Amino acid sequence: MSKIRDSFLKANNFFKDGNFEEAQDLYEEIIKDNPCLIKAWKNLSTCHIRLGNFMKAIEIITEALKVEPENESLWRSLGIAYFRAEEYEEAIKIMQKCLEGSPNNEKIWCNIGVAHAQLGNHDEAIKAYKYALDLNDRYFNAWKNICLTYANMGVDFKYDGLKPNTDTAWYLLSKALLIHGLFEDALDACNKALRKNPGFHAAHIFKNKIKSMINEKIEEIPPVKQVTKPTAKNKLIFIGNNYRKIEDCFFVVDGANVAREGLNSSRSGKISNLELLRRKLNSFSISNYLIICDRSLNYTIDDQESYSKMVQNEEILETPGGTEADYYILQVAKERDAYMISNDMFKEFYNYFGKEWIKSRRITFRIFKQSLFFDKIFTVS
Repeated sequence: MSKIRDSFLKANNFFKDGNFEEAQDLYEEIIKDNPCLIKAWKNLSTCHIRLGNFMKAIEIITEALKVEPENESLWRSLGIAYFRAEEYEEAIKIMQKCLEGSPNNEKIWCNIGVAHAQLGNHDEAIKAYKYALDLNDRYFNAWKNICLTYANMGVDFKYDGLKPNTDTAWYLLSKALLIHGLFEDALDACNKALRKNPGFHAAHIFKNKIKSMINEKIEEIPPVKQVTKPTAKNKLIFIGNNYRKIEDCFFVVDGANVAREGLNSSRSGKISNLELLRRKLNSFSISNYLIICDRSLNYTIDDQESYSKMVQNEEILETPGGTEADYYILQVAKERDAYMISNDMFKEFYNYFGKEWIKSRRITFRIFKQSLFFDKIFTVS
């Protein structure tokens, strides 16, 4: 038992540090010796999901369900695995089964809505989001997704009797509306939050931010200072299955995603990761790139002074206040016909920006022993 416990702790440490290959091997050994340890099954499946082996994750959870067929947590994990594998119809079936045990779980209802949205079933998606919001009108993900679905349908968001009951809910709706550029609607929702609670300090601040954005409506992205190394003339870059001139390519970097690569917490960040990426791009003679960071990274990165200098020197562009970073990155990449450097799959934006476009434009990377590797990019002279 002590050996299994030690192995499990070691595997968990690998798991927390993002070393999923190492954790995976240990979990497999643990399961051979103790197949009833459901946590090992779940973590093993998560390792495969993080590594992109979605069908293997489904296979593992299915085996675990033979051990505990009524384990609700396993069924939820199975639904997530099917969703990540883009088997949305099967994911919906599994999540509906989960509702039998937890009919009032707003997260499950929201996940069902997202799966329907991926299939283009907008009416069913909205219905599911409304169920989620009936259960918890402070659930921001549901507000965000229902606004996105209305946008994908080409219609303005309508309350349709789904009026928030609390000041916080109106405030969250206001934030969701602003993400999608619905400034006037966002202001209206924020005003409703303040009518319910005139002393709502955060809503007052957010209202001023919306009004400022309405007045300015600045769509142009500030020019970002280019690195001093010039782009090599006539040098070719190989991306996916295509050769292109480096000087004709532009790259948008998901800065927060790079800074947080390999870290367990999504609320931290390493300045060295950003510097490593810049050195890698420079080694390819690539200067046409823009690093965009979520504004919140400034508060969590390990070297705030260096980060602030990069922002001041226009080496990093922070997202505008009230804007969802992923949406902003995709929008900039779309406008500039750019490639995106990120390990984020951006699945929730497939319907909005196009699944094939996102896949064709996304370049992933790995950081290993102080070196950075791209999945489908190299140069030839």
